[in-house]
Amino acid sequence: MKKFVIVLALLLMLCLSFAACGSKDKDAGDAGDAGDAGSTPASSGPEASQDAGAASGANVALEAMVEELRGQIDAMEEALGGNIEVEIEVRGNSLAYLYTYTTEVDKDAAAAELGTNIAISAAALEATAQGLQAAGVDGASVIIEYYAQDGDLLYEAEFTA
Repeated sequence: MKKFVIVLALLLMLCLSFAACGSKDKDAGDAGDAGDAGSTPASSGPEASQDAGAASGANVALEAMVEELRGQIDAMEEALGGNIEVEIEVRGNSLAYLYTYTTEVDKDAAAAELGTNIAISAAALEATAQGLQAAGVDGASVIIEYYAQDGDLLYEAEFTA
């Protein structure tokens, strides 16, 4: 149980580091956005194309954040002793954290414990989504998914700004 709490604390720190990166990247993104806004008037082109462009811009920013933190993810996995694998995916305007146990766990007990501990961390996860939104990712959210060793979904939640 003690190890489980340590794992959750480390994972929460990873989420919070994304919020910090988001606010750091905002200034660089604003300069690029200002140039883009002047070059394409809102009335030109179909609305769908503008939405696609905004989404792809958000994806580029999110992918850059993921790459920036790749080393931290690797270090965290090593600190966890190989008991859990961490993946981060960009899904539209969301960052999805996928945690997979590499050892056998009691699925019902793990799901209950995850629900309790993630609920305690909800404010921090919402703050991470707010950091992404502040960095220019409209409609940003953070998705948390935990999987058992066999691939069964144990827990999932989404947190918005």
